[in-house]
Amino acid sequence: MVNEHGVAEAAPKDLVKEFGLKVEGENQYPLFKDRATAEKFAYPWNPGRRAYGALPHLNPVAETLESFKDEARFFSKTYTTKEAGAPPWRDESYGEGMILFEAKFGKKLSAFAEEILAQYPPLPDAKPGKELSVFGLSGSGKSTALEAIHDLYGSKVVEMDSDTVRFNLLARMVKDIEMENGASLDEVRQNLIHNNLSGPLYLLLNHLTKELKSRGYSVVRSSTMPESGVDLLVYIAHPDGVDPRKVTDEEIPVVGKTLFERTQTRVQGDDDYDWEHAETVTRFEDMKPVTVQVPERVHGIFIKNLRGVLSNPPAGLLEFPNHRIDDPAARKTQYRTFFEKALGKAE
Repeated sequence: MVNEHGVAEAAPKDLVKEFGLKVEGENQYPLFKDRATAEKFAYPWNPGRRAYGALPHLNPVAETLESFKDEARFFSKTYTTKEAGAPPWRDESYGEGMILFEAKFGKKLSAFAEEILAQYPPLPDAKPGKELSVFGLSGSGKSTALEAIHDLYGSKVVEMDSDTVRFNLLARMVKDIEMENGASLDEVRQNLIHNNLSGPLYLLLNHLTKELKSRGYSVVRSSTMPESGVDLLVYIAHPDGVDPRKVTDEEIPVVGKTLFERTQTRVQGDDDYDWEHAETVTRFEDMKPVTVQVPERVHGIFIKNLRGVLSNPPAGLLEFPNHRIDDPAARKTQYRTFFEKALGKAE
């Protein structure tokens, strides 16, 4: 028996197994335990940070499994853990995300996806859009790249900057739920926006991207690390000449500190998001850009990870040299010229 998406039906536990979630036994997944245990759960390497935070809508295991089955059917249209060439990080965090989102917010992730997509009707007489992944170190100029692409293609492009999207979509909902359950605003800002919610966020963005493309929009994803399976992959070199391929393990702490100090001047505190007047914004064009203060040690992780990517680059990767230009107009022209040629090749 197959569902409306042509995907074989499966019993709840079979779907859970496919996503790597253990329902019972000694290694039972935390979200299948009682609420108090799940809310207190923290990983051994970070015992001071709760992995999930408040879960006021966590259901008993049987109900959770039934809900998960429906969610897995919905997202099977655009995602399955067994798809060919799936990167190794597409693991149980996506299945976890389907459960976590509903357990925390009392709303299905699929319903949230439909709420967002309702604002993007199919473009008239449009052919399927393209997906672009723009990536690079903090401070490399990814935001300027997004501006240049928007200038070229306007409303036919949907821009998804990872930090901006995370805060605009989820921060208000996280704040409300956590503070209603006893967390302080400082704890929400410092820890709870950064916990395991990355799983449902990226599952959601991947689904939205594929749906938007089918409706004629092109989608530009911007983050430190590249997305996989895209139509165009662009690495933005750092204007200070920091090349991850040339940074040795011994140099990583020093270079990471330099990047941290450079970006620190752009951000007051941990981020520039207005937590006091937080709103959930579900239309990408209306999202306020958010710059996040990345911890010093994380810059080092980014350098090492990008070194691995760039040392064995994916096929079709383009590199924007990004020479430092102090004049804003001339700098933007540099970006536009590059992307006009690059996007032309991707047509």
